[in-house]
Amino acid sequence: MDDVTSSTSASGVAGVNTADGIGVYGTGGIGVYGTSSTQQAIWGETYATGFANGSGPDSVHGVTHSANGSGVGGLNWADGGVGVWGEAPTGVGFYTPNNVRQERSAGGWVKAMVYVNGYQAPYDIIRCYNSTLLKSIRSHAKFLAEEADAA
Repeated sequence: MDDVTSSTSASGVAGVNTADGIGVYGTGGIGVYGTSSTQQAIWGETYATGFANGSGPDSVHGVTHSANGSGVGGLNWADGGVGVWGEAPTGVGFYTPNNVRQERSAGGWVKAMVYVNGYQAPYDIIRCYNSTLLKSIRSHAKFLAEEADAA
């Protein structure tokens, strides 16, 4: 089905379901594809507040069943561009209940942290985190020692 319009206020193709079902459905090599040289290629917006299909009312929602893919991906090939943008003026711009990873050479995320008992002997590392490992590690290294004041 093809539909063409020259109007800035009309749709080339529209799908409406007044019974709370799917308005537009696509299947194929690429299920739904959009391209634009002047505005967003694909736009999603919701005013819903409830949960459906086990997920919140996302304006764009992606699910993959492959370890090689991601639920939602963002790529920007422009110099200085942003791949994924998250903004919530009175909320949280990015949230995950899981670990995050980033290349060691890139800036932004914490790569490593250490929580040290330096207050009272025995001095030791209570907890440490290394983002390049799959799991946070715990160490009780006893190599920390109090040094005499050089003054």
